[in-house]
Amino acid sequence: MAEVYGTDRAFSCTRTVHCSPEVFWPIWTDVPGWPRWDTPLLRAQLTGAFVLGASGQLVDRNQRTSRFTLTECRPLMSYAYTVRLPGAALQVRRVITSTTSTPSSLNFQHQVRFTGPLGFLWARVLGRSFRQILPEVMNQLVQLVETAAQVSNKSDV
Repeated sequence: MAEVYGTDRAFSCTRTVHCSPEVFWPIWTDVPGWPRWDTPLLRAQLTGAFVLGASGQLVDRNQRTSRFTLTECRPLMSYAYTVRLPGAALQVRRVITSTTSTPSSLNFQHQVRFTGPLGFLWARVLGRSFRQILPEVMNQLVQLVETAAQVSNKSDV
């Protein structure tokens, strides 16, 4: 089971998944596919390609809409996006932290931070629920990716 470390204002969770970065990365960066594993999302879209500076929109299950901008994009390694909030920002960074001793496994981390003058307030409003759901989100992603990896391996045979 995934454990979340940190406070409501800045926290992270790391998991291991049994696949290569080449299988993992396309699923992780498929913005319209995020709601398949990031269960609080109803819809996600990206305007254009998944590149630094690209922008998109997230709609949660409560029909709240947020705009985001990709602020980091290092293919097969990491990406980050920022959602502007009144007086603050929500920064999400997703990183492949290492490959494990098994060539077909890797560790990945999901980091969340509320920054800015009102970051503490947004952390109180959203941070706790985001922290609570993160292990489920990470588990969903692992299941989705490992299923895709199994299908990929069968088609390679």
